[in-house]
Amino acid sequence: EAELAAATTAVAATTSVVLPPPPAWWRRIRVLSWGLVAVAILGLAVVVDGAVGDGAVAPGVLIVLLALAGFSAARSAVRRTSARRVAAAMAGHRGSVRATIVAELERRIGRRLRDVLRPRSVLGAAHTEFMLAVRRDEETLN
Repeated sequence: EAELAAATTAVAATTSVVLPPPPAWWRRIRVLSWGLVAVAILGLAVVVDGAVGDGAVAPGVLIVLLALAGFSAARSAVRRTSARRVAAAMAGHRGSVRATIVAELERRIGRRLRDVLRPRSVLGAAHTEFMLAVRRDEETLN
């Protein structure tokens, strides 16, 4: 078990997780989010202008709310896509680590265990065949 733990640690330490490149639309989302921040600032300026003067405040509030909703939606899309990318990369990493560990287990334990169990299975099969033959003979005698 200690050797297996050391091998697992060595494999995990020597492999790295490589994320696939981000989608092309991320750059557009980044530009869009900065634009939405600018629109929100413009909306706040309209709210302040309407509050200071006797103008309407509602259009400014509407602009700010729409800009914040758009920013939130863009951020949510990026977060979901990022989570999927990381999950896919980690699944690939887990698969490669698992394959390495299985190969190491096979090399260290599997072959030896099969070499020990093979004669036992041959003996067990012979015993089963013998017992079946005895049962057939008992049935023919009765």
